[in-house]
Amino acid sequence: FSWLSHDDVYLPEKVSTQIEMIQGHNIPNLVGFGADMHIDKHGNELSNVKQTVMFEEGTEIKWQQALAVFLKTGTFNGCAFLIPKEVLKQCGPFDESLRYCQDWLMWLKIFTNGYSMVYTRQRNVQNRIHDRQLTQTGRAVFRKDSRAVFEMMIDKIVQLSNKEFNLLHK
Repeated sequence: FSWLSHDDVYLPEKVSTQIEMIQGHNIPNLVGFGADMHIDKHGNELSNVKQTVMFEEGTEIKWQQALAVFLKTGTFNGCAFLIPKEVLKQCGPFDESLRYCQDWLMWLKIFTNGYSMVYTRQRNVQNRIHDRQLTQTGRAVFRKDSRAVFEMMIDKIVQLSNKEFNLLHK
């Protein structure tokens, strides 16, 4: 499964690169994830936007590490994922009652269910930043949805936390 937001762009090799990367590992239901680049409303690259997520190229990122980084940074670009169908069958569907954070909830479900991912630094997604995005106009919706995600996932986060792996601290 791979989705593309209406205002973003896949570069031609996005899916094939991730399929090759996943197939290079002998791990069932490994999730592919890649870097992205930010562009403005005209398609020009924004060099002033810092890349926040960096993992080691081509290695398996265990669910604990992926979850810790997600909780620390607060986001992964959903368009940069390639998710096996079986993973979505177990973790899905997306919660359509959430307007803003349905993707966050899905990433939390994927990682708290123990799925690992593999990462490429190759930037295959152009993420468009503009002033009409919901992230720019829908702060009240964001707060409401993020509270709902917290309520849905807090018990699982507490259950998975321990002294060595304190997700609540993240």
